[in-house]
Order: sequence, then C-alpha cells, then structure tokens
Amino acid sequence: LVRRLRERRYEMVLNFHASPRTAFFAKLLRTEMVVANNHSLRGRNWFSDIHVPGRGHVKSIIDRDLDVLRAIGIHCTATAAMPKLCTNADEIACAKEKVKSLTGTGPLVFLGIGGSRDTKRWPAEHFLETAHRLMKEQQARFVLATTKEDRAWIKKFHADLEKVPDL
Repeated sequence: LVRRLRERRYEMVLNFHASPRTAFFAKLLRTEMVVANNHSLRGRNWFSDIHVPGRGHVKSIIDRDLDVLRAIGIHCTATAAMPKLCTNADEIACAKEKVKSLTGTGPLVFLGIGGSRDTKRWPAEHFLETAHRLMKEQQARFVLATTKEDRAWIKKFHADLEKVPDL
C-alpha cells in the first residue's frame, strides 16, 4: 500500500487523526511536507514537519483538528466548521412523533451511545448504568442515537437493555 501511494507522489499530507500509526504511515509516504496533529498535551510531535499551533491546550476535537489547517495558513473557526445535519421534513416529523410517544414526566435525555470504533466507544454497561440511574432518580426519558458503524455493538446493547425491566 505504501509503495502504491508513493507512486502518486503526493506533495503534502494533512493528518488530522493524531494516532502514532497514521502519523508514521504519513511519514512513510515521503512527501515534501507532513502536517500531523498530536493530541498529547506534552512531548514532541515527531511526525510533523512544521509546528501545529494550539498544542497543549484542552479544546474541542473539531477545533483541535482545525489546528492542522491553521499550521498551513488556513484560518477558520470551529463554529464555521461544525457539521450540519441534513434531514428532510418526513424525518423531522417522524422524530417528533417518536418523542411525543415517550411516556413519563422526567427530563428528555438525548443519549449519544455510538462511537466510530471500539476504542472510542463507551462500554454498553456504562450507558445502561447511567440511563438506569437517570431514570430512577429523575424519571428520565431517552432518545438513543448511534451510527451504522455501531450495528454489532448495538445488538449487544439492546440485549443488555432488555435485561433491565424498567428501562
């Protein structure tokens, strides 16, 4: 794979992911410049050819990734770079109906339970414990959100959820 990518003769790599693996892979491409983010708050960024600003400051993931662009002179704000949800009228109406059908009087909690991969995903039992506690203490109602990448994980979560009778 590295050989095939080298044949394309990329001039620059912008590595937002900040994992040592992707940063090392970027260096193997032998481009003129690698701009690699490094999420650790201390230590040297061994894989970036230029300084990436903002390192060592706790910030949002989007703002931190934008530091890679700032390193090459592209200035933008996290607010301008936020993703936009694209929903149609039918999807909005369906969601409103589902929320209306929830019973109970407690707060409505949007629980984002997904993650793009196992290492970024909280264990199902932690979500269940959190939801159970919120329901018990505050009579909370829940809307769960995840992505298609979470299908295998959600099956386990759903099986565990059915074991908790009052959720």
